[in-house]
Amino acid sequence: MKKIILILSIIPLLSFSQSKNTYKEFNFGIALFNNHAFPGASFLIGKTNYYSNNTLLDYQAGLAFPSIVTGKLGFGIGDEDFATIIGFRPWPISSYLQFSIKERHNLSVEYGFFTDIEVAIITYGIRF
Repeated sequence: MKKIILILSIIPLLSFSQSKNTYKEFNFGIALFNNHAFPGASFLIGKTNYYSNNTLLDYQAGLAFPSIVTGKLGFGIGDEDFATIIGFRPWPISSYLQFSIKERHNLSVEYGFFTDIEVAIITYGIRF
């Protein structure tokens, strides 16, 4: 029920943006699962909606290795030149902090846990 309420509250935000940017993004990085490091990569398609009060909504979905499918939903402060975004990734379940420079370069630091597994992910992404 909470997920439905969250989705319904976000839908109106999608239509009131000042500007929108649709993009493709390639990410690569390192994931730490219970102190074991694994390389990873992803290819995502996403959209950023910028609002007049210097806030933004960023969401993306795509394919990843090793998790196969991935996505992110974040809310942030900034503009096309520099933005700071906080959000969550549904799989692997984690919250993240992302810095976006010139809508092209992105650095993301993520942390999450489920059952007895702790995960930390550091990625660099480039948009085109």
